Amino acid sequence: MTRLKFSSHEATAHKAIVVSLDLAGFSDFCNQPEASVAVPRLVKAMFDMLNASLGDRDESDSSGLKSTESGKLVVPHLSKYTGDGAILIWKLPIKEDFPQQFCNSVVASMRGFQRRLTEQLPGWEKDWRVHKLPKRLRIGIASGIVYALRPPHAITSWTDPIDY
Repeated sequence: MTRLKFSSHEATAHKAIVVSLDLAGFSDFCNQPEASVAVPRLVKAMFDMLNASLGDRDESDSSGLKSTESGKLVVPHLSKYTGDGAILIWKLPIKEDFPQQFCNSVVASMRGFQRRLTEQLPGWEKDWRVHKLPKRLRIGIASGIVYALRPPHAITSWTDPIDY
């Protein structure tokens, strides 16, 4: 069995805004026979919609938090998909604070995504001829400190975080 190993180096702390997304009722839906066909479509359509609501990160802005010209929320520093949901993390150095405008943008963008997805789900259910698609997206938003986890790397000094 492969064991998980992490570096013993001190973890880097960052201030972060973390968004957790979860489809309510996904497990119940997966117990139906038609789920094997619908689940890949549902997950792809949901994350395509999420990605469409995000802009690009402005690489000239060191924080990566500068507003996009289209008014979309910038791409998170980490997107971790969890099957029927995701964890999104925007981070800053520990001594910096998130601008209030950015915090407001995170909340507004996630509410907009939640509304659009909830409106779209009944149509997908009809188009795909499935029953009991999850109809609600739960969203949690938190801010605080996250720590970068790094795996050991025997050949190079690679230390990019793989998780938080």
